[in-house]
Amino acid sequence: ELIGCAPQLEDDLDDPAFLYHFVCGGVMPASYRLRGPHADPERARALIRALPVAYPPPIIRQRLKAALAGRAAPEVVAEVERRILRHLDSLESAAGAEAAR
Repeated sequence: ELIGCAPQLEDDLDDPAFLYHFVCGGVMPASYRLRGPHADPERARALIRALPVAYPPPIIRQRLKAALAGRAAPEVVAEVERRILRHLDSLESAAGAEAAR
């Protein structure tokens, strides 16, 4: 925050897949390259998206509120949660369709 490179959830509301990896994936230095001095947002976003999310969707659903607590204004947190949950729904639908084949 001091030098302006702290990630901002509201910057990525239009990309639920990225938010899913950013919030639910591991903590990594690339998140501090999304904005601010020496930012390289394209590479940072690509790296964050490329790493797997370790927990399955049911666990993420249980822990999402805690993961988002205090990271932004309450209305932003609510919107991020809604978009990530919608993205999880699409992931689970795709997995179900794949399993049915």
